[in-house]
Amino acid sequence: MRSRMSIRPFLAQHYPAGWLFFIVVLVLRSIVASNSCGAGKYISFRDPTTCPCLNAPAGTYHPTGSDSQLSLCAAGTGLNPSASSAAGCGNCNADSYSLGDGMGCRPCPGNTYSAAGSGTCSDCAAGNYCSAGVSAACAMGTYSGQNTATTSAECYSCPPGSYPNGLGQCTLCTAGHSCAGGNNAPVACNAGYYAVQGSTVCSPCPPGSYQSSGTQSTCNVCTAGNICPNAASTSMTACTAASGQYSLAGAVSCSICPAGTYSVGTGCTPCAAGNYCQGGVSQSCNAGYFSLGTADVCTACPPGSSCASANSVPVLCGAGTYSTGLQSSCTPCNGAQECPSRKSLGDTCASGTTSSGVCTAALTPSQACSAGQYYTAGACTPCTAGYFCPNANENPIPCPDGYYSTGGTTTCTFCPAGFFCAASPATSSGTACGAGTYSLGFQTLACKQCPPGYTCAGGANLPMIPASGSYVTSTSTSTPCTAGNECPHFLASYVTTCPAGTYSGASALSCTVCPAGSYCGSAGASAVTGACGAGSYSDYGATACVNCAAGFACPSQVTSSAMYPCPPGTWSVAQSTTCTDCTAGNYCPSNNVVNGGALACGAGYWSLAAQTACTACVAGFICPNVAGNPFSDVTPHPFCPGLVAGNVQLNGWSCICAPGTYSNALATTCTTCAGGFYCPGYDDVNNAGTTGTQFACPAYTYSPAGATACSLCRAGYAWNLINDATNAACTGGFCENVCAAGTYSLAGEGICNTCPTGFYCPTTTSPPVICPAGTYTSQSNQISCAQCTGGYFCTQGSTNATQLKCGSGVYCPPGTPYPIPCPNGYEPTNNTLQSSFGGACLTCPAGYYCVTQSLTGSSTNKIRGIIAPILKAECPLGYYCPAGTYFPYLYPCPQGTYRNRGFISTWGAPVTAAAASDCTACPGGYYCPPGSVNPMY
Repeated sequence: MRSRMSIRPFLAQHYPAGWLFFIVVLVLRSIVASNSCGAGKYISFRDPTTCPCLNAPAGTYHPTGSDSQLSLCAAGTGLNPSASSAAGCGNCNADSYSLGDGMGCRPCPGNTYSAAGSGTCSDCAAGNYCSAGVSAACAMGTYSGQNTATTSAECYSCPPGSYPNGLGQCTLCTAGHSCAGGNNAPVACNAGYYAVQGSTVCSPCPPGSYQSSGTQSTCNVCTAGNICPNAASTSMTACTAASGQYSLAGAVSCSICPAGTYSVGTGCTPCAAGNYCQGGVSQSCNAGYFSLGTADVCTACPPGSSCASANSVPVLCGAGTYSTGLQSSCTPCNGAQECPSRKSLGDTCASGTTSSGVCTAALTPSQACSAGQYYTAGACTPCTAGYFCPNANENPIPCPDGYYSTGGTTTCTFCPAGFFCAASPATSSGTACGAGTYSLGFQTLACKQCPPGYTCAGGANLPMIPASGSYVTSTSTSTPCTAGNECPHFLASYVTTCPAGTYSGASALSCTVCPAGSYCGSAGASAVTGACGAGSYSDYGATACVNCAAGFACPSQVTSSAMYPCPPGTWSVAQSTTCTDCTAGNYCPSNNVVNGGALACGAGYWSLAAQTACTACVAGFICPNVAGNPFSDVTPHPFCPGLVAGNVQLNGWSCICAPGTYSNALATTCTTCAGGFYCPGYDDVNNAGTTGTQFACPAYTYSPAGATACSLCRAGYAWNLINDATNAACTGGFCENVCAAGTYSLAGEGICNTCPTGFYCPTTTSPPVICPAGTYTSQSNQISCAQCTGGYFCTQGSTNATQLKCGSGVYCPPGTPYPIPCPNGYEPTNNTLQSSFGGACLTCPAGYYCVTQSLTGSSTNKIRGIIAPILKAECPLGYYCPAGTYFPYLYPCPQGTYRNRGFISTWGAPVTAAAASDCTACPGGYYCPPGSVNPMY
């Protein structure tokens, strides 16, 4: 029993779950024998007469004595075989290591390193190269991947688009800078240029944009009222509004406002009344001219009218005045002359007549006419439509253009805004202006056409500039710019389809350049066609993504400058984001892409990963497995050519048994290791043989035939000794005893353990599971838990069906984890150990209300919920409580009733309050709202 317990800590330490190691150390029960092996040797098995002394394998030592127990050399030691003390184990050489597991010193795998006496090998860190037990940093401006470089020649220059940030480290170029690669530092972009992360060059800002600062990753869009005509602009140039120029955002040139409008820099505005606008410049009308708005020329004041104000309609000359045109006021007629047309001075009046603008004889009172009439043919006649009659003794005067009359008037009416009138003489207010036209008044023959680039709703509505991102059709209506087009101007002729490499949404002033890392594959795109996938890239304005070429890596999708060639020892297929290490058994002299990038090692050669050349197999060996190292213990030894399988050749002159086999002295063939034993094979680090015998598996381990190491006992099985007639003295071990149901064994234990009470073991391969609350096991080795008895409850891990009693006011069905209290509206029966609701709870009687209160009693009872007190109280005054009431104020006395007597009346008789009828009617002269205790007045 003592030796059996001493092996378990060893197994727990050296056999972690999921891993199996070669076992060289024989741990047997200590048996004192009559004869002793010498120092550095040990008795291999129970009987030294049939199992002779053996040399202690490298990685172990054995002091003088007869004990068969071997001791393990410490981690980092185990170079020497046949050691008699820990000091004699010997430190492992540089580039080798030992774990202190009895396996001795083993070489570090390729591209790792260790100092002499190391217990582990260290990965060669990225940015370093490792050789002969030493790790050194790559030079500034070069780099290496983890575990890839063994010499400084295998450190490669930082690729374009990156810069060195320390020895052996390269970092992607920061935004606003360009990086040429190698040992070059990032170079800041100048004003007018930009660069995204990972750029090799700074790119000029495209026309229509600018950048006033250096080290920037983007350019600014040129604002409205300014232009950026050239690439690499560092500032904006303002459009001269005084010269009629304007621009929208992102413009490369200034535009001139159309006739009838003037510039405000960022756009055009309709010309104001009293002004005319040509070439985007507004100027005032001269004296004798007028305009009513949106005019490209001023209109001459017509004869017969005056224009005192340039921003209003002409005024007709009154009686006795006239105007020959271009006048700001009318001229009085000479008293001796007539001016009936109001447009010129006429003939001299004859003798006997007078002139007030027309030469007439004096009328008698019987000839006087009403206003709007004129005297003709001996009678007063209404003035004709289209004419006006300011004097009765004056013939009708035709209304000039821009005026009208409907007849019988002393003056003409101004043709109203929103209409146009017929040519003189006009007889009506005219025709309304339709869509695409407008009139501000004084309009003859036709309404004004909407100026190009404006919308006109018709009538008197002024021309309107359409919304940004819209254009005007031939019908002078505004149409939003459709997605896939740009509308930099309000004229339809400026609508342009976005070219490939750009896109636009609806109502766009300009097309947007496709962002880097995406593509816009066709003209008229309304959105980015798609993003570049991994291993492809695009610059700004790309029509397609470019796949990274084979032999290159493209870590960034937003710039072509980040593409770099794969360094020697690596390769890539097209569309790769990183370079791939050349696999073991192959070599990659450059970023070669033939046969997938890797060239296979030929027969007689081998390689590890990330190699630029294959290594020739040393004389005396053959290398059937090119993907490995013939000197590494992680690959099988090659077989001897022409010899029996199971033998290997060493140094070209001797063959030893392969792992999993052994031979006795003078044997011509190797024997397969028996079940329960292991044969680790040849130790090529120390050139020592361990193929002369087979080793018994330690306690709680097992092996099949031909094993090179023993495995921990499987879960669910127990260990047993080999005990047969042919090997009675030298026993190994098996793990064949199946654990019985209800017991368990974990991996590596080798013992069937008892499942304790309060737990259950559903399988033999997993640890016990605690019984959940409400269940129990009172016996060990159970595969399931049983329900606790009704009237009782059980906590987690219970070993008793009646662990805790169910108290009053609660009930416990079978298998319950905790008591269930009576609900509100019920009172307890005072019975304990109840398993049902009916046995523990009664309906609250009429006239009372019942409420379950917080748990009381000891702290233990509070936690376990054994006591659940219920408040039972008389129904409050003003209310009544039928049976099952759970809240005192649930049932108020109805309106018009009250209740002011308690449960016991003045005379001692019960006064029930179980229904609304138990409330008293409110007496006359009083009022009783719901819930009244006494009448109110």
